[in-house]
Amino acid sequence: MSPDTRPPLVSVVVPVYNHARYVGKCLDSVFEQTHRPLQLIVIDDGSKDGSPGVVEGYLARHGETPGVEVIFRARENRGAHNTINEGLEAAAGEFIAILNSDDFYHPERIEKCVRACEAARADFAFTYVEPVGDDGAIAPVTHPWRGWYNAACLNEWAAAPGIGFVLFESNIVVSTGNFFLRRSLYEEIGPFGDYVIAHDLDFLLRAVRVTEPLLVKEKLYFYRIHGANTIYSQIQRTESELERIYADYLKAVAAAPPRNPLAPCHWHWPSSFELGMKLPRLARARDRMVPAPEPIPGGAEAESDPRKVAPPVPASGREITVITHELTLTGAPKVALEVTAMLAAKGVRVSVLSISEGPLRKSFDELGVPVRVLQTRWLEALAKAAQGRVDEATQANRPAPVARVLAKVLGLLARQAKRLPLILDLPFLARLLWAAPAVRRSVFANSFSCWPVVMALGKLKTFDRLTWFIHESFDPLQILRAAYFKKSFVELSRAPWLKFAFGSDATRAIWAGPGVEGITCYWSGMPRDAHGPRERAAGSPICSLLSVGTSVGRKGVRQLVEAFALARGRGWLPEEATLTIVGLYPPSFSAYAADLITRAQQPELGGRLVLVPSVEARALDRYYERADLYIQSSTSECLPLALLSAMAHGLPIITTDADGCREAIADGVTGRLVPPRSIEVLARALADAVADPDSGFAQGRAARAAFEERFSLEATGDALLETILG
Repeated sequence: MSPDTRPPLVSVVVPVYNHARYVGKCLDSVFEQTHRPLQLIVIDDGSKDGSPGVVEGYLARHGETPGVEVIFRARENRGAHNTINEGLEAAAGEFIAILNSDDFYHPERIEKCVRACEAARADFAFTYVEPVGDDGAIAPVTHPWRGWYNAACLNEWAAAPGIGFVLFESNIVVSTGNFFLRRSLYEEIGPFGDYVIAHDLDFLLRAVRVTEPLLVKEKLYFYRIHGANTIYSQIQRTESELERIYADYLKAVAAAPPRNPLAPCHWHWPSSFELGMKLPRLARARDRMVPAPEPIPGGAEAESDPRKVAPPVPASGREITVITHELTLTGAPKVALEVTAMLAAKGVRVSVLSISEGPLRKSFDELGVPVRVLQTRWLEALAKAAQGRVDEATQANRPAPVARVLAKVLGLLARQAKRLPLILDLPFLARLLWAAPAVRRSVFANSFSCWPVVMALGKLKTFDRLTWFIHESFDPLQILRAAYFKKSFVELSRAPWLKFAFGSDATRAIWAGPGVEGITCYWSGMPRDAHGPRERAAGSPICSLLSVGTSVGRKGVRQLVEAFALARGRGWLPEEATLTIVGLYPPSFSAYAADLITRAQQPELGGRLVLVPSVEARALDRYYERADLYIQSSTSECLPLALLSAMAHGLPIITTDADGCREAIADGVTGRLVPPRSIEVLARALADAVADPDSGFAQGRAARAAFEERFSLEATGDALLETILG
């Protein structure tokens, strides 16, 4: 036989841990292979059940076998992934196979895998799996494990574009013992990762980026199901590891197209990939791609929030209900919190009615203000709980047909409920009727977004006086598409007991079009002595860029990211310049946020784009304090609190001239104004700011003075409170 036709050497790595009862059958299946030559590498990972002695005795009895080289090592416990890596390093074969010490091979497995890989020029192969019981007998057709595995196989056969898509739902490969790969692939993608349980999936997904796995459709691997299977005993840890692994995969395929054209990614499969992202596990993994905000030194209570005012003991006898659309850590809900605190400080008895729940609830609780939430998302909670039961049963080898059907039905109902207009959500309406009797005779409604509540309560005539503070710079009739709601709003807006206040003159002018009149009340919620400009030496570089705003289109965040990338690409910014964007929604909630995360991984941004979720006010101030330049890239704005905060911190500012932004910033005096949506102009403005930092610092000082005079709490707070209190 010539060297060109000689069968390739295959190295079989067998990690052993506490499998004295099964390892003999495992080794038998290697020596019974029809393929030669073989290299057998057995490493005992600190077994405590006598496994090393069993292996030594077996090898001594077996003696030398032509065509089989044997290496055996026994040492202290280092974990499965380290043991496999040690075996891979010792492997000399062109191909490498792994075999778990409680499982065993079909006699022709290696021969057929070699033949299949050479025919298809594949770098990685696996086969169908046959489950066996503790005694080695084939598991019955009714065994619950088969139900899970058959579903995974059916997905590969009928639905998934590639093996990677199957791995997003189920590890169809099942075990490291089913791995068969070329040594060159191992050398390219590296060793197994530091995962206690899911190291197999991590390796698989790294391999998928490089090559499409080959499925040999014969049952050539016997997988033993018994009570000691690691994954079944540590379900929570498994889920945590899987989310980390999926997040790493998503980051990698966002940064560059995978070499494997069948790998799941937005480059090759834009539609299929986004459908896959709806899987709960992948959605959670994508959320993990957003780093957690930095902790406040000393804990959450280490600093007091200057915007919170503790209510005094004396009461004025006045009672007011504050209505808000949500309790997120964003601008409009913070206005509701600040107004609530100031009213409470004047002895007003305040209660809060919110459409949806959120983390700002904690701040209202600290004030001792009762909060009622109307939208409970109970269907989503039930669907999530049912899916959790399904996942747990699947991983623990238990049937769960009822929970599976229930999870699908509840998930469908929850998705349909989210598509309904809020005013048609029957549970929401029921809770609104339940809450209506507790609404005070005076009401402060914060933001037009709470219109379903305001209009419903207006029909019920539950209050005598309403102040509606508007932050939205659009014609209200654009959002009230149904004729009934448009007519109801026009009637409500003419009620003598309703007073409108607007956050900027630009917003007031827009609403004057439909005939809505009111006063302008600037609101920052910050006193004159809040913050203050940071002292900067002449010529100090501008390297830390900051923008604060939620990940919705009107904030212009994507335009800012592209302007930053353009300025970097043309060498207008120093290499070390970073752009931090605070206020990102969870990607599982916002497709816009998911796209930003994908963009952040791409090479031209050089890892210099930092995306941060919404944070509390006291933590947010730390981002302002470390920034050298603030950018407001909105396409539509009333007058953002984030921009006013930048003025209070005395930062150099670049903002679009959208709506109320031009009321706060005078171009060339207190900052730089640029047109919305112009990536090129914004990029050049960034370049100018970096090239002439001293002019920016001077404008920052002027912006601080303008804040004190026009936008501080002392300058603006009384106007809104007088309107509310009458």
